Amino acid sequence: MSTLYLPDADMLLTMSDGIAEQVRKYADMQRACNGRSSDFTSQQGQMLLNQAEAVARECRKLQALVSEPKDWMVQAAWSYCDSVALSAAIEMGIPTLIKPGGKGVTLSYLATCTNASPALIKRIMRLCLNRFIFTECSAGYYHHNQHSLQLLDTNFGSLVHYLFKSRRRLALWRLSRSHRSPERFKTSDDPTEAAFGVAFQTKLPLYEYYHSVDTERGRRFSRAMAGHYDGPLDMPIELIYPFDDLPDGSTIIDIGGGNGQNVIRLVKSHPQLVAIVQDHVSVISNAENMVKESYGEEIVGRITWEAHDYYAQQPRKGADIYLLSHVLMDNNDEKCVKMIQEIAKVMDPAKSKLLIHDFVDLPRTVGEGARLLDMLDLHMIASLNIYSRTESEFDSIIERAAGDWGLARHKTWPGRGSAVLELRLRSTCGSTS
Repeated sequence: MSTLYLPDADMLLTMSDGIAEQVRKYADMQRACNGRSSDFTSQQGQMLLNQAEAVARECRKLQALVSEPKDWMVQAAWSYCDSVALSAAIEMGIPTLIKPGGKGVTLSYLATCTNASPALIKRIMRLCLNRFIFTECSAGYYHHNQHSLQLLDTNFGSLVHYLFKSRRRLALWRLSRSHRSPERFKTSDDPTEAAFGVAFQTKLPLYEYYHSVDTERGRRFSRAMAGHYDGPLDMPIELIYPFDDLPDGSTIIDIGGGNGQNVIRLVKSHPQLVAIVQDHVSVISNAENMVKESYGEEIVGRITWEAHDYYAQQPRKGADIYLLSHVLMDNNDEKCVKMIQEIAKVMDPAKSKLLIHDFVDLPRTVGEGARLLDMLDLHMIASLNIYSRTESEFDSIIERAAGDWGLARHKTWPGRGSAVLELRLRSTCGSTS
């Protein structure tokens, strides 16, 4: 006979008091904003996000404490169904069929518009509602809420869809190169041997596959990355590194800059800066057109676009800032060394800096960091056989790349989950910190 699980009562009350305190602190911070909505790209916005995460983290601890252990484990195992339901809702176009602020739509209306089975839609929406995505304010009428409204953003919708469509196939093949191999859980540092290659039946690494084989998936991936880095999922680099200190006319070379999501914000908030975005030719052509359609000359005129192979000779010499934002995380150590060397060759000892903006595995208590980063870490192993790196592991790569140029880490600027490593040539570099 099974024994009823009962959590420790004293621990339950202590945790409840802790949650109440965190909520009071969050409410006080909101009141300090005088009812104004705070932009997540501001320091105040980041403080609010950090405190909101603290509240949510304590609530998750409480949920884990009071849940029956077997039920907790089964819920974790079944959690993929939430992703399936959300992806199906996106593919059916349900978010666009519900008018924001309207009276809502009925199940029969959704079935008519999507040509889908009402029984299927009902179950898809039920799972979404249980995750607080969409709402049912009145019986039989589906409405948007603050969560589902985000799906109307094209880039963010692409991110959510990508997370399911690509990562589902990776999950089916777990983390292993071959599900039959006796050493299937031993990872290689070769990206062509990652689970991605097995799942997509290719010998090409992920990015080459996106650029040359499944270009539509590649375009969706570019939109997804814009959706990720344009939102509060990642602390903006301008809140980590002091770009205000750069003189007028300073040039930033954003290597692997994608759709320009970093430099657009930087040139908007720092009028003394101009930028050059370098990426694969298939990315650049689409990104340049999108930016020209979306922004005025005050932004478009200060951004130049260049097709560039990260591992080839860097054509721009003596720039003020060379930026690798979430680029090294996609590459093994050998390729990282090659990339950094090509930049070091053209740096001006008097002024050039190389900024590595990446997820740095800084010391933290388990359960205290962002869960998203832990999930991303596992995804990167399955996609590219890459692990997140500690500060000392980055230093090892930098030391190998330094060569005769004397490149060294000058300072680490920590952010929320990510960090900026500032590199200088030895003649301009003080002690590391």
